[in-house]
Amino acid sequence: MTLNRGDLATSIVQNTPDLAPEHVDFAVAAALFYTWTLHAINIVLVVWFVLRARRGRRWARIALTIYLIAATGFSFISMAAGLQYGLWAVPGDVIHVAMLGLLWLPPSMRRFFST
Repeated sequence: MTLNRGDLATSIVQNTPDLAPEHVDFAVAAALFYTWTLHAINIVLVVWFVLRARRGRRWARIALTIYLIAATGFSFISMAAGLQYGLWAVPGDVIHVAMLGLLWLPPSMRRFFST
């Protein structure tokens, strides 16, 4: 999304046709700020949850599961906004599903892969 400001501006104009042309640049800047801020917070949360889950905290494992399911669901909303978002959302969803699988592997499997 952030690699092509023109595509983002086009998407904003398509989704908000009554937006005045002089406000499009501000909307693009606001969307980019929101996107980068949200994803930076998400990265910090995921790392924190993973570190806590690795220490055996069950609440972190459950919280990370809820987070990954919610993030995957929200990515479908992004994909509905346009193909340029789907190109980023699909690999992210694959990572989310892989993390969920690894998070809930039986202990015997985790021991096998850790040796």
